Amino acid sequence: MTPTAEQSRELIEAIATAVSVEALTELRQVARREHLLDLRGGFLELLIAVRLDNLTHARVPGARVS
Repeated sequence: MTPTAEQSRELIEAIATAVSVEALTELRQVARREHLLDLRGGFLELLIAVRLDNLTHARVPGARVS
């Protein structure tokens, strides 16, 4: 199922503003369960990976967050 434009915008906003690795992991699970992610590794999966990387580095003392 392809998400609507509104679903895509909401999902992008939720990914970009996730405040923890746990919240992002839960968001990914919900999106997969609702079939909102492209299983071939599309834009949303890439966005999740980048946000996850940023959140992970933010936990390390002295690490820069871009």
